[in-house]
Formats: sequence, structure tokens, C-alpha cells
Amino acid sequence: MIIPAKLEISYMRYPVSNIVIIIFTVILEFLFLTNTLSFDHFEAMVLRDWNIEGLIGNMFIHAGLYHLIGNMIFLWVFGNAINATVGNIAYPFLYVFLGLCAASTHLLFHGGPAVGASGAINGVIGMALVLYPKNKLKFYYAFFWLFAGIFKVGKFEIKAFWMILLWFIFDILGVLIGGGNVAYFAHIGGFAAGIVIAFILTSLNLVETYSPTYKDVITGAGKETETEDQALFDENIPGSVTKGTAHLQTNLQYEEMKLEEESRQMMAANREATPEFKILKTIPSPQSITCYYVNKGDRISNINLQPLSNFEIQITPPDIIEKGGSGAIKFSNITDPAMGELKFEIGFSNPDGTHKVMELAYSKTSNSITTNESAVSTVF
Repeated sequence: MIIPAKLEISYMRYPVSNIVIIIFTVILEFLFLTNTLSFDHFEAMVLRDWNIEGLIGNMFIHAGLYHLIGNMIFLWVFGNAINATVGNIAYPFLYVFLGLCAASTHLLFHGGPAVGASGAINGVIGMALVLYPKNKLKFYYAFFWLFAGIFKVGKFEIKAFWMILLWFIFDILGVLIGGGNVAYFAHIGGFAAGIVIAFILTSLNLVETYSPTYKDVITGAGKETETEDQALFDENIPGSVTKGTAHLQTNLQYEEMKLEEESRQMMAANREATPEFKILKTIPSPQSITCYYVNKGDRISNINLQPLSNFEIQITPPDIIEKGGSGAIKFSNITDPAMGELKFEIGFSNPDGTHKVMELAYSKTSNSITTNESAVSTVF
């Protein structure tokens, strides 16, 4: 058994709409299970024909508790990510539209009665494939073999691209082989609709993902980010082996390196933190600039930003940026497009609890962020 747990993205909005949809769907199911709502009401919401009540209603009812739980887990994992990307106003309309596409495909190619949110959810998953193909998808798994007395649980993570394509292949096989009372055509219809919508949104720059999209996968962009992250990872793991080297660390060498690392961390905790933003990619628009970065400096927390000119600024992640962590800085509502530098202040907590303020400047010419050393202050 494999259960998805989280799609790792940078959240710029809290996914209120998706949570409301989940709560509404769960409450509705329990009203039917407890006979608070009659069977006639349930039957009216079943997808049978082109009646609008069934076309929309079917995505909010389920064939039982296990069907409901499975769908809501997937909706939680992928719906939260897409909701945070498109916004709380657009998401409910998008979710219903994806459900309508799934229901229409089912009626056109299969036609039997159907219930469940899986068509709309597959649409959301299709959008995730386009918007977040390289983001990590975390899973929990449980494996047991009663006769051999084997029971094992754990977790793993994989890029969303591979797992989503695997699920899509299962749906294709389901259409070809059949069985299982699963509306495979609804899955495929919703999935295809989600892909098309996400393509349109990215092509028109209507959404910002702060992560590599399908464009980066196709063009090869974003590899620098992976290289940077891997280099920073290797620097901090004792005994890591560089490419082309077959050198193995002995236990003594490992202990020495471990002590050196602990000593380095203790020294770092007693000095002021200094982030260093290396720009990996920039996406400009008429009144905004989004810079994707990797932090090659120190870990910082309790972050606040203040623009020093007439523009607005946002950073993600908004609270904590780890050493080696990546994210994005967005400059928006820029009143003077000819402005060569966008100066701003960043405040954050030092390891000793003091608050530090740095003046930074993004240069359009060099596409870099530099620090004004004379404008660094520590507040106790």
C-alpha cells in the first residue's frame, strides 16, 4: 500500500478553498451514510446523463467510506498545491470545470452510472504534472506478507513527474483491459483537461510556481539549481564521494570530519548570519520581476522585507530559508521600469537571538543581488 503525503512546493497562499471543498465533501458523505439525506437525493447526484445535477453533483458523492478517504487524500496532497498556485477565488471554479470535463468524457466514451471526485482530482494531478514535474512527491508505504510474518512500513520520495506518469499509464491500461468498476475515461478526461489548462496558464504567465515547470524540463533549464543543491549537499556530508573518485573514508577519518563539522556549526552559531542569494533564473514582465535563487550563505529565519523604492517585494519561503535552500524573490508594481537597481532591506534573526538588517540591491544589468556592507546593522 502506497499513500501520497505531500507535494513539496513553496506556498504563497493558504489553500482555503480546497480545504472547504474537502470538508463539504466529507460532511455530505456522512449525511448520506447516516441517512440524514435520503437515497433519492443521492440518486439525483449520480452521473447518468447530461443533467446538470448529476454532472456537478457526482464529484461530491462517493461509493463508500474507503472511496471517500482515498480520494480526499489525493485531493489534499495535489489540491492544496494547485489551490495555492491559482488562488482561492479561481480554484473552486477550476475544480468544478475539471469535474465537468471528466464527467463529459465518461458520458461520451463509456456512459454507465458514476460517482466520485476522482475525475476532478485527476484534472488537478494533470495540472501538477505541468506546473511541478520536478518537485518532490513524498509517500508512506506499508508492506505485509502474513504467511511469512513480514510487515514493513516506511517513507520515500520521488519526482512528481515519474509517479504521475505511472498513474496515467495505469488509467490507460484500465481503459484497454477494463474491470474494477473504475471510471477510467473520467480519469483520462480530467487529466487531459488539467494538462491543457496548466499549459495555457503557464504560456500566458498567469501563474507563478517558484519551481521548474514543464518548460524547464523541455528546455533543460533548472539543471543549475540541481547542481548547486547537490554541491551544497556534498559539502556538508562527511565521506561524500566526488565524481570519478573511488576513495572510501575510514571510521577514524569519519569521526575526525564529524568533529570538524560539529566545531564549524558551533562557531557558526556564535556569529552573525549572512544569506547570499545567487540568481539562477529571472522571469520579467512589464511591471514585475521574479528571481529564482539558491541561498549559498547562512540559514535565516523570522524574515521580513522592506522595499527602499516605489515597488512591492515578496520572498518565498516567507519564514525560513535554509543554507542551500532555493526559492524566489518577486519585485512587483515597479513604477519606474528604467530603474537599474531595486534596493530593499531584509531583516532576520541571528543564531544568538539578535535581529539583523541588511540592505540588498537587485541589479537588472548583472542579474545579481549584492549586499551594501555599510548598511548592515544588528538590533538587540
